[in-house]
Amino acid sequence: MSEASRKPSAASAKERSADAVLYGATGYTGHLAAHAMERSGVAMVLAGRNRESLEKMAAEFENEHPIAVARHDDPQALGEMASMGKVLVSTAGPFGEVGELTVAAAVANGSHYLDSTGETDFMAQTYRRHHAAAREKGLLVMNSCAFEYVFGDCAVELALDAFPKARSLRVSYAIPKVATRGTTLSALRIMFSKRARALKPEGRRIDFPTPVGQRWAVAYDGGEREYLPRRRPDVDISTLMDMPQMVVRSAGLLPLLAPLMSLGLMRAAARWAVQRMPEGPDEEQRARQEWMILVEVDPTDTGRRRLIVTGHDLYGLTGEILARTAARLAAGKQKAAGVLSPAQAFDPQETLDSMADLGVAWRKL
Repeated sequence: MSEASRKPSAASAKERSADAVLYGATGYTGHLAAHAMERSGVAMVLAGRNRESLEKMAAEFENEHPIAVARHDDPQALGEMASMGKVLVSTAGPFGEVGELTVAAAVANGSHYLDSTGETDFMAQTYRRHHAAAREKGLLVMNSCAFEYVFGDCAVELALDAFPKARSLRVSYAIPKVATRGTTLSALRIMFSKRARALKPEGRRIDFPTPVGQRWAVAYDGGEREYLPRRRPDVDISTLMDMPQMVVRSAGLLPLLAPLMSLGLMRAAARWAVQRMPEGPDEEQRARQEWMILVEVDPTDTGRRRLIVTGHDLYGLTGEILARTAARLAAGKQKAAGVLSPAQAFDPQETLDSMADLGVAWRKL
């Protein structure tokens, strides 16, 4: 039986007291996800590592939602937390440092699992360690249930539907560079991971459609490079992020810096610097965050076969994606089980179209 045809049977989750447990609820992205869940009517448990912060947040919702306290390194507490809901949603990162036991707790206790990671090494680890067990239990485990790779993975699948004989794909991101502390820490992990060091950090000009226009971009280890080979190993894929020209020209130095970033002192210094950044963009800044994802099919060939996805407010969208996906899972609407990419877990066109009310649009060019 194929993965797509295997019907989930997570019966153990039916009697849970809540639809979703939101772990990392008091963080920047977690806070946005909690309010999105409230709007979506998701019965949730607010969870994290600090009781005082959780109690303060619960008061925002007039204490209608219970709280659960669990450290990321306490398997028993994580298991008790996971058993409270049908879906465990985690926004607590960096995931490569603190996320593994949370995934394990969800799978062991019969809960679906979603997170907001962009760390491809963690995504690969989750697939290796938990795919077989999640599939056997009828559970959906989906990393990167967030702005970038939900839309990117779905766009890749729609491009392949339109051009099934594709030999290669290039996915390019043009996004604002105002990030949260958590995103910055994860980005550092992505840049200096073993996977990233295997990539040639080459830069190139990408001809984005208007209103973005031509931008410099640099190759990086994007999530589509982890997801697509699982279902289409015959198609090569590259991922690029727009950057200032000065950054692109210095990208060749990244492999030289990687050994330094592996030192504990350097990691501590980077974390110290990040913790002194603003927590994340405010509501006004988020509203101005316009972005574009461009998928090009066989980009070196003559003739353009392209698809774009556009929108605004990266972090607000991540909160909404987490909330709406959790609601679908709590209602038993998943179509497959295992550690799956967004385009495998749900219909890609339906996923993109379901965000139209939030300003997300896509089209073939």
